[in-house]
Amino acid sequence: MSNLTDSSRTVAPPAMYGAIPIAHCPPAHSPGFEPEPVKSVWRQDLRTNLWRVWDRFPLIRTLPVLLLVVGLWHFPYPAYLDPTGPRILSVYIGMIAAVMLTSYELSVIVTLALAFLIVTQNLQCSTPEGGWIACHRCQTTGPDGRPLCHGMEGAFQTAVSGFSNKINWLVFSAFHIGKAVMLSGLGQRIGFTLLRTMGGSALGIAYAFTLAEILLAPFVPSNTARGGGIIYPIVVSVIESLGVSHHTHPEMGQFVLFAAAQANLISSSFFITGMAGNPLLAPKAREIFGFQWDFGKWFLGNLLPGGIIALLMPLVVYRLFRPRIPPCVIRDSIEEQSQFVKPFSMRELKLCVILLGALVLWVTGPLTGIDSAVVAFLAFAALVVTRVLEWSDVLGNTTAWDTLFWLGSFIILAEQLNAFGITTWLGQGLSRQLTGLPPWPALGALSIIYVGTMYLFSSTTSHILALSSPLLMAAFELGCPAGPAVAMISYLSALGSCLTNYSTGTLVMYFSQDYISRGRWFFNGLVVLALYLTCYAVIGPFWWKLLGWY
Repeated sequence: MSNLTDSSRTVAPPAMYGAIPIAHCPPAHSPGFEPEPVKSVWRQDLRTNLWRVWDRFPLIRTLPVLLLVVGLWHFPYPAYLDPTGPRILSVYIGMIAAVMLTSYELSVIVTLALAFLIVTQNLQCSTPEGGWIACHRCQTTGPDGRPLCHGMEGAFQTAVSGFSNKINWLVFSAFHIGKAVMLSGLGQRIGFTLLRTMGGSALGIAYAFTLAEILLAPFVPSNTARGGGIIYPIVVSVIESLGVSHHTHPEMGQFVLFAAAQANLISSSFFITGMAGNPLLAPKAREIFGFQWDFGKWFLGNLLPGGIIALLMPLVVYRLFRPRIPPCVIRDSIEEQSQFVKPFSMRELKLCVILLGALVLWVTGPLTGIDSAVVAFLAFAALVVTRVLEWSDVLGNTTAWDTLFWLGSFIILAEQLNAFGITTWLGQGLSRQLTGLPPWPALGALSIIYVGTMYLFSSTTSHILALSSPLLMAAFELGCPAGPAVAMISYLSALGSCLTNYSTGTLVMYFSQDYISRGRWFFNGLVVLALYLTCYAVIGPFWWKLLGWY
């Protein structure tokens, strides 16, 4: 048996100390020897453990949000503002921060916010005479000696009034229309039909996806449902059938994915129903500018500049990636994938008739006087009556019900901010920073500010909710023409998302294919944003002048 105490024996150290035998380690007193600092190890462990705690316990994530709300709640505001307004603003900003910092669902966040405002009576209450008063002043007595209102009950009635807003029901109905398009297979049929017609080349594929997105956008109000649920599977199928991978023709995969992502944003900017956050801009345009911003005006205002963008975007993206793949291979793969599309069904036929009728009523709304929300609800009712949608499909469309809840909550909070003068105050503060600029350069500066802040948001809806009102009010204060100001903010709400890979769910899905690095996505986003801004700056004023908007 060997002597275990023999000093000549080399003992292997634990793996964590490396693979060098102890006998070969330099002595601690050797010149140039510096022992590894121990604290770097525990610092790394501390960071890891803190991150685990942060990730495992959602309540801890709310601490920065709570501190932010408390700080804003006690911030010194101008004396002419009713205290209720700044308090609603502090809760509103806290909601936006909670969306970005916590893992709670949006509906959970707005529920807590509304409950807090109801309990603290920081909303607007109606009086028996039909007037309005801050709920915390409800104990003020009227001429008959009775309190003007009941604070908490009145606050609750105000909080839930947003659920009856017509914009909310427009979005709710449009979500179910989009569900019918997906379940019936009509969306997939449209995509592959356009690919067979136009997809004989790499550019043809990009144009086919762009046109498919635009055709579906009026009826599928969630850009994530449209791009992620309908178009994205087709995009992935086409890439795989072409034999494209990260090692074989990767530039083709990069081109198709990035072009399809931009097509989703372009289609979202074309229609008021193209994205869930778009309808929020209609009441803001009416309240601030007195500008009626309905389905027809939205589409008509973007017809020329947006159409030119849709034509130029694939060309610009093609120059960025330069895909190289034979057209014959593209045609063969599309034909192969198209064989899996099911025959045209009666369900699709009924859906086409309903969609065509809804589109006609939407476009002719200014002539018929039928509101866009009414048209959407009638189309939804027709889908249920004709059994295109089963009631179980309606109940199972959780996205529609979830949006109905949080959108109604945001609508009433935005109305309350406007009622207490907060929107005007923020807009005036921003306009003072741009004082001296003529209206059109001021509008350009506001547009750049609006899209530039997209880096801070992971949700287009949150971006619209946080910044559209102050920027529109600033445009009003600076004398910007109503139509162009509303149009620029509205169209850039979707197109500004091109800057990042995380600004909306669809882009996250396309980026997840891992064909494009984050740095290259950001650079290409700046390039296509320059295209979008140039088209609106050069073509927009000319087109909107022809429409008589200013």
